[in-house]
Amino acid sequence: MKDTILVIDAGNTKSKLALASRGRLTSEVLLADHEQTVAEALKLAKQHGAAGCLLCSVTEETEKTASRLRDAGLPTAILSVDMNLPFAIDYTTPRTLGPDRIAGAVGALGTWPGQSVLIIDAGTAITYDFLSADRHLRGGAISPGIGMRFRALHAFTAKLPLCNTADWDGLHVGTDTRKAIAAGVMNGVWAETNSFIAKAREIDPNSVIVITGGDYKNFDLTAKKGIFARPNIVLQGLALLANDNIETIVRT
Repeated sequence: MKDTILVIDAGNTKSKLALASRGRLTSEVLLADHEQTVAEALKLAKQHGAAGCLLCSVTEETEKTASRLRDAGLPTAILSVDMNLPFAIDYTTPRTLGPDRIAGAVGALGTWPGQSVLIIDAGTAITYDFLSADRHLRGGAISPGIGMRFRALHAFTAKLPLCNTADWDGLHVGTDTRKAIAAGVMNGVWAETNSFIAKAREIDPNSVIVITGGDYKNFDLTAKKGIFARPNIVLQGLALLANDNIETIVRT
């Protein structure tokens, strides 16, 4: 279909694929390993007659992936700051701003227009991005993700074991080494996250907080007012961007 665009969110670990039309996702989200992304994308595009593809990628294979899709006959545009965006970017080096952060902010704006939003993307890294009510992406912060923190403690010490979230019992005081590592990592992430939430609410008391990314389920904050879990906010932003840039995409 002429207005159907395949959208791809290629993260550090896996890719998410979906179909979009007129600014909305129109299919279920498909997960794929990076080596299967092109094959799965072409299969999905062919099945549904996608007119093109919008690729949001943080991997080293971005250009290669786009070229393979184009060579197979699927017009593919890579998300960049040169596209038609619904907000101003205050980042002093906008071309270094991760495309996933841009797409996530677009998805947040589309969901909560006219409101300040803090987007927390808990993936391989944890990113915090501040979107103001007057449509400025102010910038944010980048810190190590949960898995990275566990791996770093193991890799840069002689005897500390490699742990994960399963070792955490929810307490601040670990009663053995594995629990102590988990308590340090998880409570550290929680303290960091709550600090950024507090800062967003200091800037604007009505700020919306949205949590996304592969580790979003480890942030049990959604019981609090104004905090929402949106695992596919990047894809939702890509759907909106695809609609606003469809002519550019299909002519790529």
